[in-house]
Amino acid sequence: MKQFKIIIFFLSVLVLSAACQKDKYELDIPEAGVRLGFPVDGATLNLNDESVTSFTFSWDKVCEGGNSLVFSSSPYLLGDTVLIHVGEANEYIMSVLDADVHFSALGVGGGKTGTIYWTVKPTDKLSVAATEIHSFTVQRIQTQLITPADQATAILNADTPEETVLFSWQVEGENVDTEYQLCFGMDSGMKSDIVKVDAGNTGECSLTQQQLQDLITQLPISLFGQNTIYWNAVRKSDGTFISRTSHVLKFTGMLIFTDIRGDEKITYRVAKVKYSTGEEVVWLAENLRTTKYPDGTDISLANGDYWNAPSDISEGLQKAYGKYYSIKIVDKIVSDGWKMPTFEDYKLLLNESLQTGSADVLKHRTYWNWSESVPDNANAWGIGLVPGGYVQYVGANEKVINYNQADNNCYLLTRDLAEQVVLFSDYGMRTKEIYNVNAWGGAPARLIYTGK
Repeated sequence: MKQFKIIIFFLSVLVLSAACQKDKYELDIPEAGVRLGFPVDGATLNLNDESVTSFTFSWDKVCEGGNSLVFSSSPYLLGDTVLIHVGEANEYIMSVLDADVHFSALGVGGGKTGTIYWTVKPTDKLSVAATEIHSFTVQRIQTQLITPADQATAILNADTPEETVLFSWQVEGENVDTEYQLCFGMDSGMKSDIVKVDAGNTGECSLTQQQLQDLITQLPISLFGQNTIYWNAVRKSDGTFISRTSHVLKFTGMLIFTDIRGDEKITYRVAKVKYSTGEEVVWLAENLRTTKYPDGTDISLANGDYWNAPSDISEGLQKAYGKYYSIKIVDKIVSDGWKMPTFEDYKLLLNESLQTGSADVLKHRTYWNWSESVPDNANAWGIGLVPGGYVQYVGANEKVINYNQADNNCYLLTRDLAEQVVLFSDYGMRTKEIYNVNAWGGAPARLIYTGK
C-alpha cells in the first residue's frame, strides 16, 4: 500500500510539473476578431450554374490597415493558399470565372468537386489566428479541354525544339467541318494579350516546342522564369470558345534570347545560374555577334567600332568568338533588358564557380586546351566561356591576338574598366584570380539580364 501511495505521489508531481511547464511556455496568439458571414459554413458553390454570375463573400469587421481574404485547400490554412487583398471592405464579389481560376490553383481539377477553406485576416497581420475558418464545397466548371490538363507544366528545351506538345479538346456535337484555333492569353477570359494559331478541325493540334516558344513569347511574360498562362480552343468562324473556362498552363520557356536589331535577328543561348546567396543570374551564354546597335543602325567596321574574328580560324571558332567591340562603344551595344557586366560581376561569377571545386563549370567543352581529358563538370553551368582574344592595337598595326585554340585566355569587355578588359585565364581560374589588362582596342562581350 505504501508503495502504491509513493507511485501516486510521483505521478501527481509529474502532472503538476507538466501543467506548470505548459503555463510557462504557452503562447497567447491574438485572433483576427473577424466573424464570417456568407457563404455559410458547409455551403456548396456550383460554378456550372449559368444563372449565377458571381459569389459574395462577407464578414462583419473591417480591420485596421484593410482586410485580406484567405483561401486554402487545408483546414489549417497550410500549403497552397490564395490571397485577395480587399482593402476597407466587409465583402468581396467574385465572378464565377475568377472563382474557377482561384480554386484551380488550390488543386480542384476542371469539372471536379473539392473542399475549400476560407477566412478573413488583417492585411498587415496575416500571421494572427483566424477567428473563424469556414469551408465550402465547390463544383468547378465542366471543361471541354482535355490535354494539357489544367495546371499542367510545360518546360521547353532548346536542345529538343522539334519535340511536340499535344493540345486536344472535345468536339462531340460539333460540325465536322468546324475549324478551330488555339488561343493563348494571360487571363482565363482571354480579355487581352492573346495569341492564336490555326488548329485544324479534328479537335487536336500538336505544336513543336519551338512553335510554342515563338507563340508564348509574343505575350507579356517574364523571360527565363515560370509563367502562368491560359489556353483554350476557339471556333474560327465566330470566335466563340469551346470551353467556358480555360486551362492553366505553367510555362517555362527555352533558355534562349532572340536579339532583334532592325533587320538583324540573332538567337543566343542563355544560362541561369543560382548563386550561393539564392539570387538567380541570367547570363548570355554566347559571345555577342551583332553588327548593329539596338536601334538597328550599323556599327561601323571601317571606323574600328568593331572587328571580325580572324579569317584563318574555323567557322565554328569565328561564331564562338563573336565580334570584337571597341571599348569606346561599350555602353552603346547593350540590348534593352540587359547590362554590360562590371569587373565585380565577373569576380563574383568566378568566386561562385570556385565553390563547386573548379572554375571548369564556366569553360566551353570544345575550345579550351585541356591538358588532360575534358572534365565531367566542364561547362556544367552552360555559360561556355571561350578563349577569344582581344584587339591589342588600333590603327595601321591593329590585330587580334590570343585567338588560337592553344591559348587559354578569355578576354571580355566590362562596363567600368577604362581602356581595359577582364581576363579569365586558365592559370587565374586555378589560382582563384581574375585580371584586368590594357587593351586599348576592344574585346568580345557578354551580357547579364536585368529584366527591365
